[in-house]
Amino acid sequence: MEDEVFHDENSASSGFDFLLGALKKIDGVNVDLALNRFSGITEIYIDTVRYTVKKLKSNCEIMSGFLADGNIKSFEISVHTLKSSLAQAGIIELSKTAAKFETSARNEDFDFCQKEFPAFKEKLIKLYEEMTAVFLAAESLAGKDSGVK
Repeated sequence: MEDEVFHDENSASSGFDFLLGALKKIDGVNVDLALNRFSGITEIYIDTVRYTVKKLKSNCEIMSGFLADGNIKSFEISVHTLKSSLAQAGIIELSKTAAKFETSARNEDFDFCQKEFPAFKEKLIKLYEEMTAVFLAAESLAGKDSGVK
């Protein structure tokens, strides 16, 4: 998806600065580490975070559905993808938690996944809300669609 939030060089730079500053204030988001993974290319990092945020809530519902259906293999695949997406976005602690769910699912520890996932999902939804607010604020400043919702 093409980024339409920032349409010229000056607004892109100030918009990225706003987004990076706001993301750094969210507990559990390590922007500097993530930017290092993207060789400091802010636009690619922001696009990655935007995509991760956009899919976060629906991915939580999908994973909840897999657990409700007893489909531990599909849950494992989904939580693996989530783990990688969170790590790329610099959300390290939640990525580590996703890794625990992935290992548990691989070991067919359905009880752990079913018992512990609701609290993890709650943290992910909170993160979704905080990050969505950041992108919506950027949208408001730029007068454009943030591409998050």
